[in-house]
Amino acid sequence: MTDQGSLFTITYNQQPTPQPDTPTCPGCRLRPARYNHKRGEYSRYCNGASCSNHQRQCTQCGETYNRADSDGGSKYCSIKCKREGYTAGFSKVAPRILGPCRFCGEATGSPFAVCKDCTRTTPWANALRKHHAPEWVWEHMVTLGTCMNPACRADLTGTYKRPDNGAYITLLHVDHDHTCCAHATSCGNCIRGVLCQGCNMALGMLRDDLKVIQGLATYLDMASP
Repeated sequence: MTDQGSLFTITYNQQPTPQPDTPTCPGCRLRPARYNHKRGEYSRYCNGASCSNHQRQCTQCGETYNRADSDGGSKYCSIKCKREGYTAGFSKVAPRILGPCRFCGEATGSPFAVCKDCTRTTPWANALRKHHAPEWVWEHMVTLGTCMNPACRADLTGTYKRPDNGAYITLLHVDHDHTCCAHATSCGNCIRGVLCQGCNMALGMLRDDLKVIQGLATYLDMASP
């Protein structure tokens, strides 16, 4: 015999059979909206307060695609459909944004013209994207890929393995003015260059004070035999 608690659980978790007038989840546009038994009405999304379905239906061609594997976002399955779906002159379809990837030449929706596949295989590209790096920083990494300290010139295109968790971390460190952006990433306008880990840590410990740096250089000149 089924007790009262089990009967309540079965009844509460059971979704009603979707009717022709059942609203559709506006996120994925595939699943019906979740029915809220307590309120006696449908929620907005298929998972209640949010959409948990990674499958999407392209608003341009109608094909079903995985949102995580698409450069077209949550509405379009590809850059081609995104270009056709948006109106002409819209800011999100500017030629620079929808230009070819600077590494493989494929079309990309990234504002810095790097597709998702090349971002995974190029460890420093994701760091530049997070910092909204300007074009001259990208050109430096593509052509030279070294620390911008003239006395260092260490290679920044590789990675190192962290001993604590085994994660691979890029050797590149984006140097920016912390008086403009105090958090870990920058707006892109305050970027001063790219440095290796040692140069970046040294600059931070010296508080970006030019007088202190010049004073230490003078001290080393006087202390050297």
